[in-house]
Order: sequence, then structure tokens, then C-alpha cells
Amino acid sequence: MKVEAITNRFIALTSVLTLISIMLVGLVFAQENKEPIKSVSEAKDGEAKDSYIIGASDVIEIQVWKEPDLSRTMTVRTDGKISLPLIDEIGAAGLTALELKKLVEEKYKAYVQDPAVSVIVVEPLGSKFYVVGEVNRPGEYPLNKRTTVLQALSTAGGFAEWAKRDKIVVIRKAASSDIKIKVNYDKIVSGKDFSQNIVLEPGDTIVVP
Repeated sequence: MKVEAITNRFIALTSVLTLISIMLVGLVFAQENKEPIKSVSEAKDGEAKDSYIIGASDVIEIQVWKEPDLSRTMTVRTDGKISLPLIDEIGAAGLTALELKKLVEEKYKAYVQDPAVSVIVVEPLGSKFYVVGEVNRPGEYPLNKRTTVLQALSTAGGFAEWAKRDKIVVIRKAASSDIKIKVNYDKIVSGKDFSQNIVLEPGDTIVVP
């Protein structure tokens, strides 16, 4: 009877642990999908549907309504800037299509009455992130939508056998020097610290020791 009682308790404990694991995984996915991923084109109310971040080498089309001489299709330069008639150079890399649209409209207000601008990413070639170290598929990946650290690691095939999941570092380029952001994978998936599941920016490198 004692053996049977111990067995029943073990089965009950296993069931509870399984239920807890399922709930934690659900919380992680709920957090990841808190902001839905949208398309690059613009909505009817004028707001861009996409969170795609424009990068150097992207080909973009800027159309100014009723102003064909101001409309252009161009490649974002390596310094992240583009050149437009009348307003010269402006920074495009690091912005979404909606953010660039608003910036161009603001610049053209000095020359055009109520400018209506649309921004289309024709060829998203520039925005990338990198995963190096103890993952199954290290390399360069396109950053063509909102991507978190967990999603990026999944794209890279997950961890290799000896990966230190609590010692991950995201290296982010900044104006003065690179920024190192520490990420503990175990704390994210356990639900202890969702804030570490950061959204990547163009040029980010995830290092898995």
C-alpha cells in the first residue's frame, strides 16, 4: 500500500509540474505576441501597418501627392541617409515607413501646402541581425519585421549542446561605442523577467557563449 501511495503522489506531482510548465509557456507566447506584426503598406487612416525598420541599402519609394518632381525611388546610403529635392539630406535608416513619412511631410511643409507623402519599402535589403556562438545555425538574418531575442534564437535553430543560456549578450551599435545588453534566456522562459526579451534593432548581434 505504501508503494502505491507514493506512486500516486508522484503521478499527481508530475501532473502539477506539467500544468505549470504549460502555463509558463503560454505566458511567454502571450508576451511575445502582445504587439501584432503588420504589413509594410499603409492603412486607410494613413498609419503604416508595419514595424519594419528601414536600413542602409534598402530601396524605398517616396511619393508626394500632386508633386511628381519631388517623388523619388532611391537606395538608402551606407550612412543611413537619403537625398530629396528642396530638403537635401535626411536620415532614413532606423525609422519605420510611417516615421519617415511623417518626417518628410514635416520637412516639405515649408515648400508645399499640406504635403501628403507615402513611403514604400520596395526592396528590404538593409536591415539585418546576427547570431553567433553556441547556436545550431549561426549567421546573418534579415530583420524585416518586429523580432524579439527569443524569436531570433529560434530562427537560428536554437541552442547548441554547451550553450550558456544565462550569459547571452546583445551587442548594439551606438554613436559613441557599442552597447552590451545582457540577456538571461532562462529568466525569460520561466516568466521571471519578460523585459529581457528585447526587440532587436538593425545591426544587433546576439552572442551565445
